[in-house]
Amino acid sequence: MLSSKRRAARILAFYLLTTLGFIALVEGLARLGGFEQRLLYPLDERLGWRMVVPSERFTPFGRDAEVVLLGDSLGYLDIEQPFSYTQQLVRSGIKALNLSVLGYGDDQEFLSLQFHAKDLPKVKLVVLDFCLFIDFIDNVSATDPLLGYPRKPYFIVQDEQLVLKEVHYNALDYVLHFMKENSATYIFLIEGLVKLHLIPSTEERMEKINSWQLTRELTMEKYQPYHEHLLRGFPVTAKILLAMRRFVEEQLHAKFVVLLYPSGYHPDPRAYLALSPEFKTFFSALNMNIYDLGCFYRREGLKYTDVAKDMSGHLTPQGHSEVAQVIKEIVSHRLSHPECLLSKEPFQSL
Repeated sequence: MLSSKRRAARILAFYLLTTLGFIALVEGLARLGGFEQRLLYPLDERLGWRMVVPSERFTPFGRDAEVVLLGDSLGYLDIEQPFSYTQQLVRSGIKALNLSVLGYGDDQEFLSLQFHAKDLPKVKLVVLDFCLFIDFIDNVSATDPLLGYPRKPYFIVQDEQLVLKEVHYNALDYVLHFMKENSATYIFLIEGLVKLHLIPSTEERMEKINSWQLTRELTMEKYQPYHEHLLRGFPVTAKILLAMRRFVEEQLHAKFVVLLYPSGYHPDPRAYLALSPEFKTFFSALNMNIYDLGCFYRREGLKYTDVAKDMSGHLTPQGHSEVAQVIKEIVSHRLSHPECLLSKEPFQSL
């Protein structure tokens, strides 16, 4: 007769194999039902996450690029047409390489630039997209602040120096992330829970964060906690931008320019394109080449809704065209509105 331990082991093995078989069956049926999703953002301990498809796919230049663009989802028109303003730059003859990654803050963009530096060509210009809606918050967050996951590396200021807080993933992190990004079973279950109204859909969650309805109903009570969170990001953001400029100038021997993207998250709609006094004081004190896109839009007679499709500042097709125009002016050293440059020194030619 089998011993009690062997019998228990066999029973456990039976239930384990039965469970795995059931999961495999559900996974197969879910994929046949069209619930498959490709893994787009695998975890990366150096950067938090990265994109599977490198930006070289969207430019014919790659290692021959002269301009490097850094940012987050602001660099996208949508997931099917990424890097829209990059394509416009390419068509105008500017060899641009866009390293923007969805969800990145300036901390991850700096880490990404350092990581890719050894593979970059001899570029003349590095342009950083700065999202006034979320970048200050990104820079003091240990996770993606909108989703709450995954964990990511970030910087703190310690003894007036930038200190990197690294992230280390375990096997469970990778399994859960893979399921969220790639498992048809996970997607099937989530969609089922959404249909049963047990959890909100992605659109409903984003609606609370990123909708014109919220903006219209925005009160100072709702805005104040968000604004205080922004202000907490000032010290580390200043250190990151200064360190990034130093890296670009000393390691890449290139020029560094920051583009400020206006946010629609403000109680006063008239202020959408106006840089607040505290923002203007903060960026002017850095004494680097920082260009206020909101100022440029106003000088061109544009409204916020002409260039942005949500309060985060994601660009409309016209917005992408305007940003491409600004970058072309920077490259050619012919700024149509030099008063929009926040610098105590004149803009330096490339």
